[in-house]
Amino acid sequence: ASLVGACVEDAVAEPVRAKLIPGFAEVKEAALSAGAYGCSISGSGPSLFAVTSSIRAGNIVAAVMKKTFKRAAGIECETYVSRINRTGARILWTKSV
Repeated sequence: ASLVGACVEDAVAEPVRAKLIPGFAEVKEAALSAGAYGCSISGSGPSLFAVTSSIRAGNIVAAVMKKTFKRAAGIECETYVSRINRTGARILWTKSV
């Protein structure tokens, strides 16, 4: 579990981008306190993501993150909880040239 959290930790881009997301530090801390293995910025932002042990845990963490964004920064947000993609990228079809 701690290895997953370490894998989503971004020591290069996150500190710079986090400053552009109001409430980021509070939301990340709330997610980790609610049981997330890790929490970071998705791509260049402003979306965040958290990794949890299950859909149930994901729903709990998502609710905590949403509540914390509202309280810490006055930001309304949407959440989306899903399972990880265990298949990865794949080619469905190719166009003949």
